[in-house]
Amino acid sequence: MQVIGGVVCILVLQRIGFLFLGTGPGGRLFLDVFIVLASSLAIGSCFAAAMRGRGVSRIFWLLFASSFAMQLIADASWAYFHYFHVAVPDGAINCMRSEEHTSELQSLTNL
Repeated sequence: MQVIGGVVCILVLQRIGFLFLGTGPGGRLFLDVFIVLASSLAIGSCFAAAMRGRGVSRIFWLLFASSFAMQLIADASWAYFHYFHVAVPDGAINCMRSEEHTSELQSLTNL
């Protein structure tokens, strides 16, 4: 019940932040902070569930917490890029291409 109250509180504060800060740099930073807080809350909740669980249930919640920890690292990285205005290299997001797209590019170069 406390977790649900925390989630609702984060969502309400996020909406209030959007109303006052908009979608500019301040609003983006505000959103990034709340995304990091939400991921942290998810990790804490998973660890709490793991401590209550036994056997396979405990392993499941620990693995779930580790996936939220990876999400937290990604969210914190994007917050860093937004806050310090670091340009993301073009190849960083689209580093893997499908075979179909690659063959289309190769056929265009063979014309």
